[in-house]
Amino acid sequence: MAFGSLRKILANGDAYPGERSLDVATYPTGDVLESIVRENFLANGGHALIRTQAARQAGGFSTTLRLSEDWEFWCRLALLGPFEFIGAKPEVFYLRVTVGSSSGGLAADWSNHLPALNAVLNNPDIAARFSPPAWRSLARKVRASHRFEAGRVNFTCRRFGVARRLMLQALWEDFRLKRFILFVLAQLSQAMGRSLVSRLRFRSDDDAPPATAVG
Repeated sequence: MAFGSLRKILANGDAYPGERSLDVATYPTGDVLESIVRENFLANGGHALIRTQAARQAGGFSTTLRLSEDWEFWCRLALLGPFEFIGAKPEVFYLRVTVGSSSGGLAADWSNHLPALNAVLNNPDIAARFSPPAWRSLARKVRASHRFEAGRVNFTCRRFGVARRLMLQALWEDFRLKRFILFVLAQLSQAMGRSLVSRLRFRSDDDAPPATAVG
C-alpha cells in the first residue's frame, strides 16, 4: 500500500478546528504490522493505493463486521508487505466529519468494537509475528486503546457517564499519560460546557453554521 495524508473537514466544508499542520504529520512506513494493530492510523481507504493482487490475497473487507472493518483489513494486508507513506504534502484526502456518521453512532457502543477486535486478536497469522509475551502485551494495549476511543466518542456525543466509565477502564488496563491528560481535559470540558481540545469537540458543534462576518 502507498498512502498520503488527510485533512478533516466539517459538514459545511470548513477546516476542522484544531487540525495539526501537515508540516508535523508523521506516519509509520515499511513493516507497519505492529503500528497498525496498535492504532488505525489510516482513514477509510480514500488516501490509499493498494495492489489489486495484494487486496485479493488479503481477502478484502470482511462483510460480517459493522465497525472497524477497514482496520481489520489493514492488519491482514500488513502481513503481506510494506506500507509506504508518500509524504504529507499535498493532502490527498478530505474526511468530512458529520453528526450521523458511524463513528458517532456505532463507535459509541463498546460492544460494536468487539467483533473487529476479536478478529484481529484471534488471527493466528498476526499473532505468529510476535513472541507470546509481546503479543499478550500488545493485545492488552489494543483493547485499552479501543475502549478509550469508545469513551472519547461517547464524550463528543455528550454521554458523559458512559464516557467516563470507558475512559477509566482503559486507563486501568493500560495507563498512558497522554490518555490521562485527555481524560482530565474531558472532565474540565464537561464542567465548562465547551470542548477544550479538538479531539473532544462536541458532535453537536460540527453541524453548527459558520459564523457570519460583520463589516
